[in-house]
Amino acid sequence: MIVRDEAANVRQLLGDVAPVVEEIHVVDTGSTDDTVALVRQMADLHPGKIRLHYLEWQDDFAAARAYSFSFATRDWIFWLDGDDRVDTESLAFFKDHVLDSDADVDSWSLRYVYSIDVDGTPLEVFERERFVRRSTRPRWRPRIHEKIDTDMARCRFYPDLEVIHGQGLKPDAGERNYRILQEELSRHPDDPEVLYFWARELWHRGDVKSVRLFERFIALPGVRPPLEILARFCLGEHYHAGGRHDAALDMAHAIYKLDHTRRRSESYYLWGITEQALSRYRVAIAWLERCLDDNHDWPRRCAIEHYSHRDLRTWLPWRRIAECHARRGQTEEARRALDAAQRHVIDDDESRAWRAQVEEMLTAKAPPGGTSRATNAALLR
Repeated sequence: MIVRDEAANVRQLLGDVAPVVEEIHVVDTGSTDDTVALVRQMADLHPGKIRLHYLEWQDDFAAARAYSFSFATRDWIFWLDGDDRVDTESLAFFKDHVLDSDADVDSWSLRYVYSIDVDGTPLEVFERERFVRRSTRPRWRPRIHEKIDTDMARCRFYPDLEVIHGQGLKPDAGERNYRILQEELSRHPDDPEVLYFWARELWHRGDVKSVRLFERFIALPGVRPPLEILARFCLGEHYHAGGRHDAALDMAHAIYKLDHTRRRSESYYLWGITEQALSRYRVAIAWLERCLDDNHDWPRRCAIEHYSHRDLRTWLPWRRIAECHARRGQTEEARRALDAAQRHVIDDDESRAWRAQVEEMLTAKAPPGGTSRATNAALLR
């Protein structure tokens, strides 16, 4: 693992994994808090198992991870971040009964709970490669938002062990990521992964140049379907906001074809909000209700990269459904949808203002309020 200023987390993580694994290599990239002292304390508790290394930070996550991998001596390498969490018993079961169960597997991917709601419900869940055979000589790239280049035909997904990510970015992370991505794009202008993440960085900053970059990204050959889906969703929202309804519907159709599971919500949501904008409310409701399908157990259905952000399966479609029912004069249905939406959001000034707006629609036929592009862009963070 690579760490920097993880004094609040590293002791617990090392305590989670030390009883299960044979060796732990911790690479510190410049901590200024008590991280190093805590790692040394844990090393004393587990003699010969935890080893501390140092690397001067060079704005290169891939290089730091490769450096940490260089110390591994066992057949399998399991990587984590200093603010991750993993259940000890589940890890032990996987190691003892699953890890070596298939000789044709060179890597295992796990559930990665990247963010959680205040009540502990997963918001963003991805699939990340976590175990890799050392004999495959794994290589990390690019410098940021890095992943292991691996033969996906020899990778298997295991759903019953998850890694939970710590909450929040470090204070300097935003500008650091911006700087690294800008440099990477200048070196590798046609690298799909770099182009996507640079476009996403600009999208979060409200920079309209992100639209042309997303358009360029989806035109490249060999892009990963999960990233293409998210890029097309951003484009669909941009086209929808600009009144380019046909273009938004094209993005929805393309996402639907990319998602062979038919369980992602992005396509249904784009279809729904576009039909709503065209005043075809009954059709809009039908599409938006598709976003809510099987919502009760969405995190464990299939390969994790096929899951939408939870907001796209809860309050966002419910709010749009409420607006559509209000426009159709269906007061009871609109208020039921309002209540359903409110169950998934914090009762703050914004949510109360939106509810009041829909109530006004029910009584005065006021123009409907839409969910802003900024709100929906937050789903990609």
